[in-house]
Amino acid sequence: MRYRGFTTMACAGLLLTACTSQATSGPGGTGYVTDGTATIAVDADPGALNPLTNSTAAGTAIGSLAYDHLVSRTLGDKGYSGELARSWKVTTTKATFVLRKGVTCADGSTVTPSVVAKTFDWVLDTRNASPWLGAYIPADAKVTADDAAGTLTVSSPTPGSFLLENLSYMPILCGAGADNPAKLTTKTSGSGMYQLTSADAGQTYTFTVRRNYTWGADGVTAKDKGVPAKVVVEVVPNESTRANLLTAGDVNLATVGGADRDRLDRGSFTKATVRTDPALLFYNHAVGRAGADPAVRTALAQALDLKALGSVATGGRGTELKSIVTGEPAVCSYDAITGNLPAGTLKTAAAALDAAGWKKGGDGIRSKNGKKLALTVLYPSNRGADLVSAVELLQTQWTKLGVKVRLTGSDSYATTLFTGGDWDVVWAPFSTEDPSVWTILANGQAPPRGRNFASIDNKDYQQQIARAQKVAGAASCTDWKAAEAALVRNADLTPIEANSKTVYGSHVTFRVGQLGAVKGSTIRLTK
Repeated sequence: MRYRGFTTMACAGLLLTACTSQATSGPGGTGYVTDGTATIAVDADPGALNPLTNSTAAGTAIGSLAYDHLVSRTLGDKGYSGELARSWKVTTTKATFVLRKGVTCADGSTVTPSVVAKTFDWVLDTRNASPWLGAYIPADAKVTADDAAGTLTVSSPTPGSFLLENLSYMPILCGAGADNPAKLTTKTSGSGMYQLTSADAGQTYTFTVRRNYTWGADGVTAKDKGVPAKVVVEVVPNESTRANLLTAGDVNLATVGGADRDRLDRGSFTKATVRTDPALLFYNHAVGRAGADPAVRTALAQALDLKALGSVATGGRGTELKSIVTGEPAVCSYDAITGNLPAGTLKTAAAALDAAGWKKGGDGIRSKNGKKLALTVLYPSNRGADLVSAVELLQTQWTKLGVKVRLTGSDSYATTLFTGGDWDVVWAPFSTEDPSVWTILANGQAPPRGRNFASIDNKDYQQQIARAQKVAGAASCTDWKAAEAALVRNADLTPIEANSKTVYGSHVTFRVGQLGAVKGSTIRLTK
């Protein structure tokens, strides 16, 4: 699940976050193809195309082709480049952007500050239920457009460390789509390099280059060498089929996460490996739940063989987690996990539960005051066999501790979490790009009033985030590290391992942008 704020029930679709080098050269000969067609294979149909409500991986891939942002960055960039904005000034409570002149929408209309403001205002309207409210823009923000001065200002009374970062994720609509985003079910309405010209839901989406596009980040234009005349997005759910299409040269770009990578890695593909699906366990702290007892949470964490779980969950391809913030490009880089996980073994965990009054009965299950230590473990059932095997291993490990474990797999597990459903522990692959996102997921009100799905109430965390939010940008990272460490120490959650997927390119160069999508304006076809 990709989370940029919490949005997601939607985030149920994978949004990849990049973590390695960009793909800058293609297999085959040298030189660029003129007026060619690039084909991208995605794993699912995007559904309704409104980018202000669609947070699926396929939706993000399509949005990257059709929409610009105020500012952007790609993997490896140390800072932001202007897209619609040519300059900007940001504090913890205010961001002012000076917009470029001469930018046009796909329908030919001019993109002005007041046009850009429509996107943010639509998201701010709670009646529209955009998942980006509170994620890409503070829920209490005010947006002011000055067409005469060419400026757009976003202000919020609530300080935040990453206001620029958050605003940068918002896809900007223009033209008729900006007036009524809800109608964008089968079409696009942006100022990006490409315009959607035909759509066959569940099959293909065809985009045509906008020849007059000259305002891309870092001076990118549609006249650059290798820019495709068309981009075709094909829906190919089966991963092995995507790998076969790459090998045959029938698609130029596809993401593969399983064993098929072994054979693709032996080929001469361009590639960028991206982190995704971090294995994170959350314990339900609500009154009456076993996880409300810190002794139980700590013992559960101590009893786990995290390396074994991580290896099974990722098929041996995972990476050790240093932070619960797994997205890239990252605004902070730190290790908040090492030395903060509850230390112990199955033996010490058992002793701790004994001391806390949780005694084993004749059936091997622990109980206290007549209540058995029984847990419902919720997990996403649509993330492959490796994850299912991992939760079954978790069940085995906790059963040895004397816990009765019931596994519940669901494609809509996020809905269960954010509607206050029945669960005690959740295996949640939530991927986030900056630590401030967790302030609404691990703090505040529980559903349905808030998004603190585990009902966490960690005073140390609250103190640390209050300090961090007074500082803008990377300078706040030390305080965010301390805040995250407080969650791990208190066994509010247990980080296990991060999975990965690889974006492969055949006869193409590309760069991975924010939210892990291939940035449409960087695709170049090679011979």
